This record gives sequence, C-alpha cells and structure tokens, in this order.
Amino acid sequence: MRSGSFSGNTDNDPSWLAHREAEKLDDAGLLPMLRELIEANSSKAGKEIRKNAYFVMESLLKNNMEPSYCQFLIDCLRKECDKYVISSMLDSIKCLHIPREVNIEPMIECSRNDKWQIRHSAINALWASNSEPSREAARYWVRQTDEKTFKYELIFAQASLGYIGEPQDIELLEKHVHSRIRDVRDSAQYAINNIKTRWHVDVAIQDRPQDIEAIITFNTSRKTAASDGYRPPHMLAPGVLTTGVQHYHGESSVAPGESVHGTITFLSPECAPHSLWIGKEIPFQEGDRIVGKAVVTEIMNPLLLKENEPRI
Repeated sequence: MRSGSFSGNTDNDPSWLAHREAEKLDDAGLLPMLRELIEANSSKAGKEIRKNAYFVMESLLKNNMEPSYCQFLIDCLRKECDKYVISSMLDSIKCLHIPREVNIEPMIECSRNDKWQIRHSAINALWASNSEPSREAARYWVRQTDEKTFKYELIFAQASLGYIGEPQDIELLEKHVHSRIRDVRDSAQYAINNIKTRWHVDVAIQDRPQDIEAIITFNTSRKTAASDGYRPPHMLAPGVLTTGVQHYHGESSVAPGESVHGTITFLSPECAPHSLWIGKEIPFQEGDRIVGKAVVTEIMNPLLLKENEPRI
C-alpha cells in the first residue's frame, strides 16, 4: 500500500486517537487557555486551530461543566461562518448537559439556518438543554405539516422532544404517528414513549415484576445523584435501547462514581430476547451520553436469558 493511502482501519489513525484522548480530559484549568487560543486565532487562517480548540473545550465541559465557558462556546456559533465548523460544534454540544442559566439563543438561530448541515445538527443538539426555549424550538419543526420537505427536521425534532419534552407535547407528536414516512412515524412514537416513561404517564411498567438484579454503577459524566426509580434508556443489545426502571437496595439515591445493588424492570424486554447472561454489562445513557452500567447478577425474566445460561 502506498504511503498516505487510506487503510480503512481508524483504530490507529492519529486524528481518531487524539479525539478519543480529548474526550477523557477533565482538567477545568485548561478552559481559560482554550478560550485565549480561540480568541487569538479569530481570523480565517485560524479556522482549524479554533475547530480543534472547540472540540477540546466541549470534551472538558462534558466531563466538568462550567456555565460561563459553556456560554462562551455557544456564543461562538454566531462568530463562525464555515458551515462544517458550526455543524461540528453543534454535534459535540449535543453531548453536553447545558445548565438552565446558559442562553441557547445562538443554537436556536442555527436550528432555522438555511444550510441543512447546520440546521440538522442544531435541531439534534436541542436535547442538550432541558429548557422551555429548547422545547419550543423543537416544537416549531414538529408543527410542520409538509412531512416530505421537512422529513429530517421532523425526525430530529421529535427525537429531541423525546428527551426534553413534556406530557402536553404528546398531542403534538401524535399528529405524526400515522405518517406514511416510516422514520417520521417511528420517531414520533419513540418520542411519545420516552415522554411517558420520563413523566411516569405510563404506569403499566409499575405492575410488572423485576427483570434482573444487577450491580449498578454511575460514572462521573452525570453530575447529580440518581434517585430510586430513575428511568434511563438501557442498551440490552447493540443498537437496542429500552427504558428501564432502576430500584436501589437500601439507598434512596446513588451519586456519580458510586455503585449499588438493585433491580431493573425494562419497559420492552421483548425487544431483545435471550440477550442477557450473568456478568453482562448493560450501558445506560442520557441522550447519547453513557452515564453508567449495570452488571447482571441474576435474571428473573426467562425471556431475557441467553440460551443454555444459568439465571443466577
């Protein structure tokens, strides 16, 4: 293979490895330096420097949120002109948990940008802010009736509402559950199910027996304790997510970085039959951010038990 040709394997690519290392950063002391670097390279010639600095800042904020720097980062959306830089920034911003005091108006402006790359990334990023302005920006697109023209805007907006929407949004989403476009229809139903489970609207799961016992561990990407009854999406199998209700033995809450024994009842265990075994790690997440894992110690639901595996 000639030098410089693409091998198709990203595992050892320096750029990919650098990005993965950046995602591990948690030293908030680097934030002032990054801000200075961005401001000192405001010219067109400094675009790549700014783009890389944005990514590192976003990674730091993901692991150690500082509202003032989060605001600085979002305000930079108005200063950039390159659609690819802005889209890349938004794709990373969606992984943050944006504090309510941060003004997300620049993101909302991007959600109606005439360039689809920016618009789609911004609509996707709305779920990072659990605020009324963010919800209303998503509702704007869900209210659209031309499903063919605004197919992707609808899909992304409905996905965001699934994570930040409120019960009153269900009626709006129901207008699309019978869409002729499968992805629009499915995303609307998924959003409705997510809202119902987050707001305890659907109580059917409360009457079901527990599916598994597990050791439940939270990483430090979540900054607040999770209360008993916490309901994140769990990845039972690759690409298969379902809400699970966690109950903790002897504890009312679990702090970031801590572990507890508990049970999990899944909303739709039938979506991943025979996918679990003792010792399997089940990631759970908020948005697309992994916030913890559950290591299976006992399987009470035979539907989930992998064939020829013991339950305990």
